[in-house]
Amino acid sequence: PDPVALFDMMMYKELDKWSYVTDNSKETMDSFQGVSTTFGYSLVFGRFSNAQDQYFAVVQYVYPDSPAQKAGLKRGDFILTLGGATLNATNYTQLYYGSTITLGLGERNAEGAIGLSGKSVTMTAVKMYEDPVVAHKVIEAGGKKIGYLFYAGFYEASHEKLVEVFQGFKS
Repeated sequence: PDPVALFDMMMYKELDKWSYVTDNSKETMDSFQGVSTTFGYSLVFGRFSNAQDQYFAVVQYVYPDSPAQKAGLKRGDFILTLGGATLNATNYTQLYYGSTITLGLGERNAEGAIGLSGKSVTMTAVKMYEDPVVAHKVIEAGGKKIGYLFYAGFYEASHEKLVEVFQGFKS
C-alpha cells in the first residue's frame, strides 16, 4: 500500500546514490533534458587536513549565461565560506540546493596554503538549460590542428550545437 516505504526497504542505502523516488515528475523529466534550478556550476569538494569538519569547494566548470558566470566565478576558484560560515558537512549542500547564497572565495598564499581572499559573490539560482557544450576550440600545436570539445552531458537539445561545433572542426 505504500510504494515509497517499499522502495526504501529494498534500496541498499550505503552504496546506492542514484536511485530515488519523487512525486515531482515534471522536475525529473526537465532534469533529463538538462533543465534545472541551478547556480550553473560544477564543484568538487575537499576537506582541510588540519580541521575535522572544515570543507572547501573548487569550481570545476561554469555553464555559460549562468548565475555563476554572471558572478564572475571561473574554473579553479576556491569556495571557503557560505553565508559567512565555514563550509562543513551540515551546510555544503546549500551550494547546490540553496535559493540565494553568498560565497566567500579563497586563494593560495605564497606558502601554498588556502585562505580567504576577502572576495565574496552572491548568487540566486535560476531555472535554466545547462548547455552541455561548455567549451570548444581549435588548438594548433606542432603543425597540427586539434579539435577540443568539453561536453558535460547527453541531452537531445544539444544535438544541433554539436553538429555546428563538429562542422567548425571539419572546416
